[in-house]
Amino acid sequence: MDLIPMKEKQDEIDRIIRNHVLLSMGMGAVPLPVVDVALVTGTQLNMIHRLSEVYGKDYSESSARAWVGALAGGLAARVGASALKLVPGIGSLLGGVSMAVMSGASTYALGQVMVTHYESGGTRFDFDPKRFADLFSQQFEKGKSYAENLRKNRSERRSGNPSDDVLQRLQELAAMRDAGLLSEEEFQQLKQVILKDY
Repeated sequence: MDLIPMKEKQDEIDRIIRNHVLLSMGMGAVPLPVVDVALVTGTQLNMIHRLSEVYGKDYSESSARAWVGALAGGLAARVGASALKLVPGIGSLLGGVSMAVMSGASTYALGQVMVTHYESGGTRFDFDPKRFADLFSQQFEKGKSYAENLRKNRSERRSGNPSDDVLQRLQELAAMRDAGLLSEEEFQQLKQVILKDY
């Protein structure tokens, strides 16, 4: 029996997906090639864990990692955007923007797939990535707009005070560290990158 009222549960699900899309976008914009992909994957694993808790389902990191690999298997495209950051100047800017949106879209799509799976009574033992490949692709396309809108709304909110953006990015990194997705050393390195840009 569901102990959480349906509206409250849906609000929590939406909040989890939205927050992890934002985190993924922030991690995707980290100007360190390959590191950004690892951070986004960690964010997606954390989202699956949180959604599993909401639905009262068992969570296995190894299973979740396999699902992320199978569904978001466009890793080559994600790494391609990440590699763009290696090109001095414009490559870093274009790579960061495209990687941020792609990371957010991928996280959004993954969240929608997990919700569909859990809503249909699925568990970690019967998840079939092939069954959800089309849904993931459809939701990835929707996720691009969703991520882009979040990015624009966020830019408008912080345009008056750039220090708000720095604070937000540091809070996101701290949340990743506290969730065990970043080591203290990685946190300190990325913190220096953010403060240097400020």
